[in-house]
Amino acid sequence: MLTSSDLKSEYIGVIDSLSPPDFILQAPFGASDGDIYNRYIGLMYSAKDTFKRVDWWKEVHKAHKKYHFGEIEEN
Repeated sequence: MLTSSDLKSEYIGVIDSLSPPDFILQAPFGASDGDIYNRYIGLMYSAKDTFKRVDWWKEVHKAHKKYHFGEIEEN
């Protein structure tokens, strides 16, 4: 019985021979139409919370100000 590590060098050939639709592979860089940029940007914009500010942004901002401008008083 072959394991996945035994087949590692054969993955691309197996995928190419099966020819599943690109959306099943979820691979923007391996899209058959060659439109890498628009597929990648489309995935970025469609992902949930892509442009949401992270919860810890205030800590980073405070550390940045302290590093560049010295001690900061808390408000």
